[in-house]
Amino acid sequence: MSLGFDNTKLITGGTDGQAKILDVKDGKSTVIFKRIGAISCIALTSDYQYAVAGSYDKSIIIYNLQKQSIKHEILDAHSGSSILSLILTPDNKTIISGSTDGSIKIFSIHDKEELYQFQNAHRGWVKCMTLCSNGRYLVTGSTDCSIKVIDLVTKQFVFSFMDAHSGPVNSLAISSDSKQIISGGDDNSIQILNFPIKISNETLTPRSRVLSPYLLRSNPANILKIDDQEAFVQALLNWQDLYYLPHN
Repeated sequence: MSLGFDNTKLITGGTDGQAKILDVKDGKSTVIFKRIGAISCIALTSDYQYAVAGSYDKSIIIYNLQKQSIKHEILDAHSGSSILSLILTPDNKTIISGSTDGSIKIFSIHDKEELYQFQNAHRGWVKCMTLCSNGRYLVTGSTDCSIKVIDLVTKQFVFSFMDAHSGPVNSLAISSDSKQIISGGDDNSIQILNFPIKISNETLTPRSRVLSPYLLRSNPANILKIDDQEAFVQALLNWQDLYYLPHN
């Protein structure tokens, strides 16, 4: 699922192949399209013009919400592999997708052209991805237990956390100040890692990495009761630069 930038619309995709858009205020939902295969990932452009979905049927769908019709369908987007993760750039021009073949591809929303490919970006499936606030750095997580940071301008891998988790990395977020990466994994933990690049006026300044995780001794339940996501992240960041939160 994906929440619109102004928090008024929520879009979801399910194993039934249906994509739905929900009005957060009144709770009403509408089916906008349906696929044969399960929808694995979905996102909204910030102007609410397009919904973009990736599917286990190996396709990416670009749906025009204003015209209520499919604008483009990218069949076999990752050469026979299912789409597991997908994100849109802040300018609403490009789609970045990750697949079971370990690759990451960049497509144009407007004409579905493949713009770039990171072949063998991970040894395992690319399960999740997120962008930093300026849209330049892509962070990806995989079943190979690693988290990688890619500079989308230079098309270079700038850092890799090779054993970020002891199992697949399932979810990722970046703090609003782009200083920390928050990840969740199959090892039942949440980790907070120093972002390896200091983002200031589009310049690259290496940041030190904290190598040893600290056990959060405070009761995690007190934090998890916070409903607001931003408040939750800020509460976590009041501790050390890097944490290990067990979910037993």
